[in-house]
Amino acid sequence: MQSSTIESPCDGNCNIDSDTQLCVGCFRTIDEIIGWYTSADEQKKIVMEKVKDRKLSMKKGNNA
Repeated sequence: MQSSTIESPCDGNCNIDSDTQLCVGCFRTIDEIIGWYTSADEQKKIVMEKVKDRKLSMKKGNNA
């Protein structure tokens, strides 16, 4: 198994929202969660960018 310098965004609040299909704790899809530990760092970086965008989108949606 390869070592990674990219930490999982998991915060232990694991629950998939039925509307968004995203984890309410880390904002990843179930496929992204399942594949995290076997993904290369480049893929993890892509997921982390998606997580960042999703968080921003959710905050904007909640403030509207």
